[in-house]
Amino acid sequence: MDRRLAVSLVQMDVLTHTNYHTNFFLHSLVFVADCQGTGAKTVKRGFMYMQSPCNTCRGTGSVIKDPCPSCSGQGRVTETKTVDVKIPPGVDTGINLRVGGQGDDGLRGGPAGDLYVEVVVKQDPFFERDDTDVHVEIPISISQAILGDKISLPTLKGEVDLKVPVGTQPGDRVVLRNRGIPVLNGGGRRGHQYVHFNVVVPKKLSERQKELLDEFRKEEEENGQIIATSSGNGKTTNGGGNSTNDTASDGNSFFGDAADRVKKMFE
Repeated sequence: MDRRLAVSLVQMDVLTHTNYHTNFFLHSLVFVADCQGTGAKTVKRGFMYMQSPCNTCRGTGSVIKDPCPSCSGQGRVTETKTVDVKIPPGVDTGINLRVGGQGDDGLRGGPAGDLYVEVVVKQDPFFERDDTDVHVEIPISISQAILGDKISLPTLKGEVDLKVPVGTQPGDRVVLRNRGIPVLNGGGRRGHQYVHFNVVVPKKLSERQKELLDEFRKEEEENGQIIATSSGNGKTTNGGGNSTNDTASDGNSFFGDAADRVKKMFE
């Protein structure tokens, strides 16, 4: 859907409120003797003849004998006006829109030029644009990530109900197809909306929440679901309680050796 934007600009507009009209222009117009009305002067330099614009008439071939005091004979004055500019869907920063016939009016009744509007798209605090795609980051709680949920999500086409999958991990994303920005002159095609989940870990818990999480952790240990725990002897134990000198202990050894080497360098 196209949008219209009111643009205020300062430009040279045709002078209509004084006596500068066709008859006045014709009766006041006199030809310049220096260039004989041609607008150019011929200069001989050695064996060559060169033409240059006439300094008196500036290449027009004529001057106005009694110029209008408002426009100095140009036929136009500086005015401010508002122009409606059609903004097509899908425009991005840096695109120039051409509005025909809305530029400065020509000298002495000449045709008007065109208006070029450079688009600068304001950043949105919620949607992050990537060409025709948009990205949003949605914070969810630990319980929502584990158990799943249904949330209301804003999109460029209105709110939708979004399902949070069970077991959502930090950084997981969901793609909403054809919910992005329209493709410029793309015949109705649109980009996609990418929803990134940010699992928020609470810093403060109530006593009841701590009890529930402690029970949850004990059950994880019983079921062997604990990924890694510290046994207090520099080794790592898995959920089953077996000791192992795997990646975690190797990492501790590596950093310990590195610290020893650095210490020796300064002894």
